[in-house]
Amino acid sequence: MKDNKGPTLYSKKTKLIIALCTLLVAAVTVLCIVLIANGKEGENAETTGTTAVTEEAPPYQMADTGVVTDAPATSGQDSAEEPPETSENTETADSGTVPDRSDDTSIPDGTEKETVTDDTSAPDRPENGVELGDGIILVSIAPYSGAFVEDGSDEQVENIVSAVVRNSGDNAIQLLEFAVGTDNGDAVFSATTILPNTSVLVLEKNRMPYPGGDKFGSARITQIGRFIEEPSFYSDKFEVMGADGNILVKNIGSEDVTGKVVVFYKSVKDGRYFGGITYQATLNGGVPAGETVLVNANHFRINDSRLMFVKYD
Repeated sequence: MKDNKGPTLYSKKTKLIIALCTLLVAAVTVLCIVLIANGKEGENAETTGTTAVTEEAPPYQMADTGVVTDAPATSGQDSAEEPPETSENTETADSGTVPDRSDDTSIPDGTEKETVTDDTSAPDRPENGVELGDGIILVSIAPYSGAFVEDGSDEQVENIVSAVVRNSGDNAIQLLEFAVGTDNGDAVFSATTILPNTSVLVLEKNRMPYPGGDKFGSARITQIGRFIEEPSFYSDKFEVMGADGNILVKNIGSEDVTGKVVVFYKSVKDGRYFGGITYQATLNGGVPAGETVLVNANHFRINDSRLMFVKYD
């Protein structure tokens, strides 16, 4: 006779094993779902935290929030209020056609020289300054070491001639060129965009080595030109903001601006404008009404630059 119990017991064991495997797979699946859900919640929490930090510390600053101005002349100090290119940008000194000048003023003997470095600067001393005419005061002459900004190269130089000049007049200067005599010929300076009641540290354009001592002779303006219209941001048409390496231009008017838009800015150092050069960021494509365009501004730094004015076609 055949024994039928063997096959029946084997079938029951198989069913039990299958059932246990099914339960195990289900448990593992549930555990994976829980872990994935917790991971997504963690990612959402990190993203929210990053956004909050960005909102508390926006990287942009608005134009017209500060101008580097001189303190009253009696104090002998400059003061600075903390305030701001298209894919194609140019960084040059703004220029214009201006008449020649031959005003000549001698620097009095014993004029105190200041040491100006890339980190610190002695304060202006207007009581020792020299009137060059047209409201321009040559405040001081000093050796300078650091980045040579006048040609946009930022190459390092050591112990070259620098000068601080002040516009004590009521109108903005578009271009100022002046010369100071030395034993080795004239030290030549060029500066652009000097607003009323502001000072600028200008580097000798040919990188002349500082001669030392009081070896400076006469000083004279060789060219001077003023803006036909006072510099403006056209705040009824544009909202301009600056960040490190970038400038935002928003058209807040009701009409498209289809022509070229140029934003001018200067560097700031130790409470005065730094460098005769005025950088310009040029947007050739215009700005449609209500839209914002982000453009490159390689030399713009939030803490070391100021937006000066805007021009548009």
